[in-house]
Amino acid sequence: MKKPARAPFIATAMVVFVVAFLLLCIRSDWRITAQTSLQITGHENHAIPLTEAAKLTANFRASASPGSVLGETFGRDAIQSILNQPNCVGVRIYYGRKSDSTPVLVLVGVDATSSDLTAGPLDETGFPCPPFCPSSSPLNH
Repeated sequence: MKKPARAPFIATAMVVFVVAFLLLCIRSDWRITAQTSLQITGHENHAIPLTEAAKLTANFRASASPGSVLGETFGRDAIQSILNQPNCVGVRIYYGRKSDSTPVLVLVGVDATSSDLTAGPLDETGFPCPPFCPSSSPLNH
């Protein structure tokens, strides 16, 4: 006996899958492209438990090269100067790299539309860890 051809079945299944996927995207108003705008109030809750924070930092340390910068400390006044500018509702932290390849964090205020407030204070000169690391923090063990 001759076996039935599978190619038409596979082609039909693929068409059904693609159509269903596209309908799901449209129905759910899901965007394939990345979201580019964000409305924030400054009152969003970003808190996580210490156990989760410790796990996240441990994961990073496990993949970091020896001597890598693990974090930075910024003084209260530096952060407050960003937050005190008009229309500032939060702080964005960019990853940066100095010309000698040392990683740094760049802090900038953001407004309610999540736009960078680049005309205001910008911070980068945090104290890197290492060498400025706490010895007893669960985030650094």
